[in-house]
Amino acid sequence: GGIAVATRVGRIAAAQVAWSADGGLLLDGRVRAPADWLDSIDYAAGRTVRLTAIDAERIDVEPYFGGLKNITGLAAFFAPRSVAAADDDAASSLIVRPRTVGVWRVPADSRRFRGVLRSEGEATPRAVVAIELDGRELFRHAFERRPETDGDAAEPSAGDAGGVLIDLDVSGCRRLTLTVDFAAGGPGGPVAFDDARFEK
Repeated sequence: GGIAVATRVGRIAAAQVAWSADGGLLLDGRVRAPADWLDSIDYAAGRTVRLTAIDAERIDVEPYFGGLKNITGLAAFFAPRSVAAADDDAASSLIVRPRTVGVWRVPADSRRFRGVLRSEGEATPRAVVAIELDGRELFRHAFERRPETDGDAAEPSAGDAGGVLIDLDVSGCRRLTLTVDFAAGGPGGPVAFDDARFEK
């Protein structure tokens, strides 16, 4: 946590940051560095908690063929997993397969939950995604494929390829529940929550 300060010798987190051309960089009233060492100050960094950085209180996974989760080595395949973004060290994606229910405690003083929901892979899965806060459903999106016509392959439904924005007010909420469920027509496929985060 804290304000992220990038310098030419590395990154530092600090609760208080002061800088001037004459006095240089001063962190938490104790750490001093020359003014020209400063690259950037990210004041928002200490106010953001990424979903992939905190442990879930509970994860329940039930594959389409339920017995698969009991086969040695396959349980990890169906479990949610974090994938780091190639162009951003801090951002990451949470990949989730149907049917999965995950519960996370909302970090103290959080105000918003934001991210982008998209299908993972080239094919659009048949999946329904719901987000609940303290038992109240506030977000629902169904990934569907349009019916095949004249032998053409089915195409993703509108908006699925670019992702769906998630922006929820979590003020005063204690728990967030993500559900990725099967939709009609088959076992479905994975979805990704890109840079899902709580913001203070």
